[in-house]
Amino acid sequence: MKKTASLIISAILAATAAPAVSASAASITVPEVTAVTGDINSDGSIAVSDAVLIMEYLLGKEEFTETQYKAADLNTDGNVDTFDFVVMREKIVAEIESDIKENGISYRNDTTSMILYKGCKKIIKGLDAVISSTDELKTTFDGVFRPFIVTVLCDIYDENYFKDNVLFIDAELWDDCCAVPDGTDISEENGVITITKHRKSLDDSDDTDGTMIQAFLHQVSYPKEKYTGQNVVWREEGAKRLNYSFTRTTQNNNCYGYISSFDELKTRIGQSTDYTDEELTEEALRTLSILPEFRGKATEESAETVFEGKAILFKGVGSQTFYDFISNNIDASNVVLRGNKFCFDYLLDPYSMKGDIVDDRLVQVTDIFVFNKKELEGFDLTDLEYDYIQCYPETEQMLVMKDGPGKAAYSGNTVYVYKSDFAGRSFISIDAAYVQFMSPCFNYRYIDDIEIDPKFAEYLGRNRITVEQYAYPKNEFEISFPINSQLAMYSNTYPLPGYGHSDDPE
Repeated sequence: MKKTASLIISAILAATAAPAVSASAASITVPEVTAVTGDINSDGSIAVSDAVLIMEYLLGKEEFTETQYKAADLNTDGNVDTFDFVVMREKIVAEIESDIKENGISYRNDTTSMILYKGCKKIIKGLDAVISSTDELKTTFDGVFRPFIVTVLCDIYDENYFKDNVLFIDAELWDDCCAVPDGTDISEENGVITITKHRKSLDDSDDTDGTMIQAFLHQVSYPKEKYTGQNVVWREEGAKRLNYSFTRTTQNNNCYGYISSFDELKTRIGQSTDYTDEELTEEALRTLSILPEFRGKATEESAETVFEGKAILFKGVGSQTFYDFISNNIDASNVVLRGNKFCFDYLLDPYSMKGDIVDDRLVQVTDIFVFNKKELEGFDLTDLEYDYIQCYPETEQMLVMKDGPGKAAYSGNTVYVYKSDFAGRSFISIDAAYVQFMSPCFNYRYIDDIEIDPKFAEYLGRNRITVEQYAYPKNEFEISFPINSQLAMYSNTYPLPGYGHSDDPE
């Protein structure tokens, strides 16, 4: 027996309470017009897009026609105000609950760049879970995201939610410059629940090398009465996560691209050299010998044997100083094949410095991936493309960087202040770091997250945030900023991180 259903729910419904938007939009007398109550965009349904239009109208960002105004007056009092938004939200939530009862699924997604270092490593390696309580949700994502992300998730999926539902959740790294989520399908067969994610490519996407990392949280609500412990598998339509071995080297072999045979490897090397056939064979074997599969010694016979079941991808990283090469170790990586495109995620380890000596010799760096040919069957490998995301855990928008490195100083403390949004809520996030120039000392520390009014967040600039450091003898800093449009102030004093290496980088 197989069951399938699809639904997309926007993150605007994340908040469990109606937003405190202003009802200052002018009241007008509306002539009689034909309109379907709630269907503001006239697409035949009441959906999240209609709620967005009301919100935009209340914020003064949208003007309504007479028909739209009539449709937006959900409580029929002649005005469009906050109360109509509340009615709209209740209608949409009711539709979601109805869909869960009828189809057994409701889907939503949220995105954030507020990922901790160890959390980024977990996501790259694959992070999905079946959650049946708020405590399980907290345990799963503590240490993955900043604390306020976990708090918001637990507010959305509280114990009242888990009385009737279980949560299937999947976290993945995502480049939202190139694609957006396009819904999910869920099917159940032979005791396995398969959730298929769809993505829609953006035609105007650019090269994504170095793109700020984002995490997408795909969330599926499933009726508790229907879940009896089935295995849950997440997959992506038209894509495959590949198993592979990985090697990073400074060996310059003049060979880049996808190689599926020993002769092809020789041909590729020969394109930029004047080697004889014997020299080409020797150079190809030298290239292969750095791979763990050959244990330091490749022969023509062993190469032919390996290529019977393996394919190798050589990817040039470019020129780096030798110090950067030994410092920026790859702590975790992930490769997904989508059609003819290899998509790479890297996590660079910022704490892998090898002593205090800076070696500024330039070297060519090459990454080598070895794949199982069977895993590549069914994909178009004739005209390959590549997407690379080399990532540290990032933040969405830095507002203030106060003193320390990056402010013309060689050592000492730096205070970082970020503005972050998640699931319809806004926060000011504070971190601090201690860096000692020409030393492996780096202590980066999470400080705090403070919630602010989402309507006010977009207007809160760096000129409204003050940071005063008192490094000696107090070794602390004071921060102040407004949290809403009434300019209610938040002010607090926090300790600065001290000298020493952080064993738990964030």
